[in-house]
Amino acid sequence: MAAASNTVHVEDACDEIAKHISQGGEVSEVLAANAFFPPMMKHMVNLTELYQVISKIASTTQTRIGTSEQLPLRLRDIQHWPKLAEYLAGQEKQYVEMVLNACRGDKARTAAVLGVPVERLG
Repeated sequence: MAAASNTVHVEDACDEIAKHISQGGEVSEVLAANAFFPPMMKHMVNLTELYQVISKIASTTQTRIGTSEQLPLRLRDIQHWPKLAEYLAGQEKQYVEMVLNACRGDKARTAAVLGVPVERLG
């Protein structure tokens, strides 16, 4: 996109956006900080990002109710971020479920893959 542009400002902005995204940032952050883009564009991108977050929550939740805990950490108030032990326990649970699914529900095989006693799987 940047190469096809005739405007140096657009090329620079596109390069800045690409660099920011490659470092884990959001498009809307660059748009908000760059005076070249009108404020409305930032809001349009925020809505797209919000739609993507909500779609992901809806597709991964097992109930019809989504909670704030399902939001990406960057969208939560820092005071509501989980403690390290809580976060790691959640990651461990997801990984165990993934391995258990790959082992087609066979807990003995799952325990062997994970290198843990079967009793730990519950």
